[in-house]
Amino acid sequence: MSTEILRTEGVSKNFGAHKAVADVSLSVREGHLHCIIGPNGAGKTTLFNVLTKDLPPTTGAIFFQGRDVTGLAPYEISRLGIGRSYQITSIFANQTVYDNVWVAVYQHEGTGSFNFWRRYTGYPPLNERTTSLLELVGLSSHAGKMAMELSYGDQRLLEIAVTLATSPKLLLLDEPVNGLAQNETGKLARLIRDLVPRYTVLMIEHKMDVVMNISDRVSVMNFGEIIAEGTPQEMRDNADVKRAYFGA
Repeated sequence: MSTEILRTEGVSKNFGAHKAVADVSLSVREGHLHCIIGPNGAGKTTLFNVLTKDLPPTTGAIFFQGRDVTGLAPYEISRLGIGRSYQITSIFANQTVYDNVWVAVYQHEGTGSFNFWRRYTGYPPLNERTTSLLELVGLSSHAGKMAMELSYGDQRLLEIAVTLATSPKLLLLDEPVNGLAQNETGKLARLIRDLVPRYTVLMIEHKMDVVMNISDRVSVMNFGEIIAEGTPQEMRDNADVKRAYFGA
């Protein structure tokens, strides 16, 4: 049985009188793909923001690999091995695909000051890592393109490659297939599934066919609370989930 990589105990986030996240206790197993679903406004993205310390929790505790990380800063969370992509694509549109990943690799693995006049050949380990990540996400043939020239689906792939450049142990993906056409959705969903178990993935997603096809475990949020958790099939058959999420 796999070990626990992330645990929250009674985590809440209040905005004035509004409790966006309410007493959430969550356990994510190492090497699994764990999805969080729920209607709009359920508190899913706010929970992610608390996990990455973009927002401090109002109450509760967060543990990563057994360590209490509740009081750490966002950069410390990243260094420990929690990487995240956001709903809005955040890449350098006016840079090449290769440069986007290379700079991220350098920021994570590079040592010493960066010499802007030094050619790529001066950093062979970084070049190898960049090439490997582009191959992993299927963008090797687009390495020389400007990021803005990619389709939206390929831009999402590029963002994942940039996030993987930080060598995360836990990868948080916030609605990665949102806005994608069906063929692009399938391509990205397959990549995410293939990342497991090399990476542990915690993902927010609305497309239920994706959730049901690639998840190992599903947690359902509503009004800031986790109302159900289990296998995809268990959540498909759960009456509370149907009422909250499917409107049945």
